[in-house]
Parts: sequence; C-alpha cells; structure tokens
Amino acid sequence: MINICGTFHVHIGTFACPKEAQKLASTLVQQGFSASNPAPIHRNGHALWTVRVGSYPNIRQARSVSSSLAEQHPDVRIKPAI
Repeated sequence: MINICGTFHVHIGTFACPKEAQKLASTLVQQGFSASNPAPIHRNGHALWTVRVGSYPNIRQARSVSSSLAEQHPDVRIKPAI
C-alpha cells in the first residue's frame, strides 16, 4: 500500500549518460515542469543520472503530473521524497 501522505516526486528516467539526462531535464523545464538537475546515484561502481519533476504535497497531484507525462515517458513512476 502506498502512503498517501507526504511529499512526492515523479521519476521520469535514469540514464547512464549525464548529457542525455540533462537534455531531458531541460526539455521538461521548457514544457513548464519543475525538473530537478540530474543527480548521480552510484550502483555497482557505476554512476547513473536520474531525472524527476516536482515536489508535490500529496499523491493526487503527483498522479496528475504522472498521467500527463506517461504518453511521452511510459516508464514514469511516483516516488515518495526521502
């Protein structure tokens, strides 16, 4: 069960190439989304860059944004902010 309280982000994608992640983040900003600067995460000795949008105060708002992005980005996911 998903905790419906708290803050949520909409995860758009994960990239091995930081330039590709930055390109997507820039495109999302141009489309009016509040995309974060891609930040590296390290897995098994390799860096991956994640792209996410927003900081939404509830899951309803995050779902709305997720739905609007799902056609262009089918792997979109909602994640709780940590």
